[in-house]
Order: sequence, then structure tokens, then C-alpha cells
Amino acid sequence: MSSIRALLESGAGQGLPMAEAELLLSHCLGESRAYLHAWPERCAAHAEPAYRQLASARLRGEPVAYLLGEREFWSIPLRAGPGALIPRPETETLVEWALA
Repeated sequence: MSSIRALLESGAGQGLPMAEAELLLSHCLGESRAYLHAWPERCAAHAEPAYRQLASARLRGEPVAYLLGEREFWSIPLRAGPGALIPRPETETLVEWALA
């Protein structure tokens, strides 16, 4: 049985940063990252194939935003995919400077 904790640890054991592992698994489960921390022993076997596929793609260098299909910018979720520029945190700072 694959628990949430076991899946996160397997991703981290392969070199995936824990924050990225959490983002990918929460996406596969349709739950928040807080849920992962609150219920680490819950069974996540139904999400394991999708999680492993996303984790493998991330380890090959695919951006998380492309894998999740979106990236937040100024609290606005924007769709993201191959060919789209991914907003970076520095971009928000530049917008703030321009608005000032």
C-alpha cells in the first residue's frame, strides 16, 4: 500500500525536492499540500501511477508549471504549457516597480 508519506519519500529519494514532490502529489490527489501533511498515512495508491509519471518528467527537467498546467502570478492562476513563458517571482517585483 502506498501512503502519501511513502510516495513523497520515494520522489525525494530520487532527487526531487520535497516542495516539488508535494506539489505534484497534491495535484494528482486533488488535495492541498496541507492535506498531505495532515494525513501522511492515508493510502494514495490510486494516484501513484500519475504521480510517478509526473515525478519522472520533472526529474528529466520538465518545468513544474507545465506538468501542473498552471502557474500563479499575482494570485491569478494562469494556464501554462510548452511554449508559454512561465512567470517568475522576480516578474512580480518588476510589475510592482512599474506600477509605482
